[in-house]
Amino acid sequence: MILSLALGGLSVLSLIIAFIGGPEASPTEEEDGVIIWKKLISYIVALLAYAFLFDYLGYFMSSLIVLFFVLRFAEGVELVISLAVTFCTLIISYLVFDLLLLVPLPKGILGWP
Repeated sequence: MILSLALGGLSVLSLIIAFIGGPEASPTEEEDGVIIWKKLISYIVALLAYAFLFDYLGYFMSSLIVLFFVLRFAEGVELVISLAVTFCTLIISYLVFDLLLLVPLPKGILGWP
């Protein structure tokens, strides 16, 4: 749990640095600082939720919720594309980490992989 919070904190710091100091931001985002701060807050909330949900809901369910939230609401990706990318990402990452590298992923209260 402590490691999850530490990694979440580092992720939040890197997001702040990326959003504030990113020279590659588009002119529309630079002109309207509200968009940048809404996205930043959305990402911070998503990372904190992921850190807290990971042990309780397990890898699959917490990743599903957080990745879908980020794609759909923070980035504004269409619903079908958000669902497709979320499930493909989860399946591939599960296959790589759990089956190929034999990394034990938390199953959570539902007992799902």
